[in-house]
Order: sequence, then C-alpha cells, then structure tokens
Amino acid sequence: MKRTLFLVHRGGIQVPGAIRGTEACVLAFLRHLDRARFDPVILCNNDTHAEVFRAAGVEAHAFDVPEVMIEGTSWRLPLKRYWYALRRLDRFVRERGAGAFYISGGAPCQVVIPIAKRRRVPTILHFHHPSSKRNHQLWLTRFADRVIFPSEYTRSRTLATAGIDGTVVFNGIDCQSLYTPATARNAQWRLRHGIEDDDVVVGQVGAFSPNKRHDILIEGFRRALARRRRLKLVLVGDGPERARMERLVAAAGLTEHVIFTGYVPLVADFFRDTLDINVLASDEEGLGLVLLEGAACGLPSIGSDCSGIREAIRHGETGYLFRQNDPESLANHIVDLANHPERRIAMGHAARQWVESRFSEEHYAAAITAVVDETICSECTQ
Repeated sequence: MKRTLFLVHRGGIQVPGAIRGTEACVLAFLRHLDRARFDPVILCNNDTHAEVFRAAGVEAHAFDVPEVMIEGTSWRLPLKRYWYALRRLDRFVRERGAGAFYISGGAPCQVVIPIAKRRRVPTILHFHHPSSKRNHQLWLTRFADRVIFPSEYTRSRTLATAGIDGTVVFNGIDCQSLYTPATARNAQWRLRHGIEDDDVVVGQVGAFSPNKRHDILIEGFRRALARRRRLKLVLVGDGPERARMERLVAAAGLTEHVIFTGYVPLVADFFRDTLDINVLASDEEGLGLVLLEGAACGLPSIGSDCSGIREAIRHGETGYLFRQNDPESLANHIVDLANHPERRIAMGHAARQWVESRFSEEHYAAAITAVVDETICSECTQ
C-alpha cells in the first residue's frame, strides 16, 4: 500500500534560501525514494527551498516552522505562530493521512512531535549536528521513534548530552553525475577570478558562520603564503561572518590573494575547475559534507582534527588533519600539498575511491529507507 511520507525541514538559517548540507541530504534521499511505495510531501520554511523540491518532482509547501527557545535571559516565544503551525500540520495529516514523518533537523520536532503523537504517526528524526541538552529538551527530540545521525561523533555526543541513541547513516554524495573529477579543467573558471595557471588554489566552501573558523584559515593561509608564493585562497559562500572576514583579509594585506565569491548554488564546478586543495577549518561539524563533495571531485582535503571531520578524512591518505584552531599546523599542510603536486593528485585519487566506496548517494538513501521501513513496520505490529 502506498503511504504518504511527510518530510518537515527547517533550513537556510544562516543564508536564507541557500541549498547546502541539510537540503542536499533531503534531495539525495528523494532521488532514490521508491515513489511506488511512498508519496513524499515536503513542508519547509523557505519558498526557495520549496521551489527546489518541486523541481525535483516532489509536492512541497512553504510551511512556517517556528522555534520556541529559552537561552539564558533571551527568550523566543512565537506562540501564535507555533499554535498556527500545529493546527496547519494537524490539518495536513487529517486530510492526507501519513505513513510516517521524516524530520530534518531537531527544531521541527517542536511542531511535529505533538501532532505525530496525537495522530499516532511514527517519526524518524534525521539529526544533522550535535546540540545542547537544553535544545534537545525544548525541541522534544527524545520523543522521536527513530533517530538517524550523520557520523559516529554526532551519535556519541547526542547520547552523552541527551541520552538519545540511534543509527549512523553517513551522508551520501552524487558521485555519478554531479560530483565527479574533471577530465579537463575549464580554464575560464580560474581566469574569471584572476587566477593564473601556476597558482595553487586553496578553498573553503560553506556559510560564513562562527563554527567554520574562516579566521583560522585566513591566518593559516597568510603563513603559508609567506613560505610559498603563487597561492590563492577562494572562499565560497556567504553569511553573517563574511564582512568581518573581509576586514581580516584587508588588515593582513591579503586582498590580492583572497577571493570572496558570495553564495554559489552549484559548487561542483569550483571543486572541479578552480580549487587544488579543499579545506574545512571548522571547530565542529556533524560530518563535513563539503569534504566529501571535494573528494568526489578528486581533491585532497585538509580538515580540523575534531568532531565529525575525523570521519571524512583519512589522514595521510585522502588528505590531512591539522591541529584544531592551530593556523601553523594548517599552514604546514597547505605548503606540503602546494609544493608536491604529485601528492595532491595521489591523495585526490584516493579520496575519490574512498567516497565512492563509503559515501555514495545510493548507499545513503538505501540505509535511510531501511530505517523508514523498520519504523513503519514496527508501528504496524504494535
């Protein structure tokens, strides 16, 4: 029997409308969902995201997902919006029926869990990043029937913080058509940014948010540039920290060496045709999807030795891990890869093979579908 699967997603907080990690996870799942068995309906908090999901052939509705939050003396109590969201979601379920809820992120649980319990609909929570005990309590995440984590790190942190355990399903990458190595680089991508043929390009892709630690990357790049000329740094993305990072670059005298691209909807072309070394300097990541995307395009990566990043890089084989928040350690690895092109190529090949074997989109979707099936079957036997 075909079942309606409601997917409730709250994204685009740092850069409204941006399609990045959590949205990519939902899209990957949808591409492989058996439409003969499931009828997906997406409720998301952003009109741009709704249009993207519709373009993927899925019914999608813009749906306000308010968050009630108390943080010290700061209170967010959108009670009218919250009550309206509860009533609207209840109406959706009453009119359409539901085989299960797939909840993308912790915050939507505040709206979904009360309705799911009332209507006796099973819930699968895909929890993308670690969070605080307070957030878990207010989000009602402990009441989800099944929980999916993107890494062992996120699972262990959540278990220690909130006593919630679940299944690890590594994020999946489209290695067949989207994230693939270039057979021959398109020179126009580098030329349009003033990058010469003999420049080695270091890059980081992602929102300009505090956890991404662009400041550590900029300082590490400055130190690497002092030891190895013909380096460029490309920062792909946008967000609240961008203006401060631009000031840091100017104060360090790096303006002619650092390129800010702004938000880019399709980053695969940057991985294929612009970057030589992929960096993620974050001090915490659920896994580090951009590391897998770059690896699928044949790039070696340098990532901070912490959190889920450790599960996305095989140190010395697919890239390097540098000491967390240590720009000198980062600079050493940048210089090493910049000075040894044969090492970059070998690590890039190894990274591509590793992503194909461990982080394929097909494996990811099949694992999540198995959790959905188990959840629905378990509910049916109770």
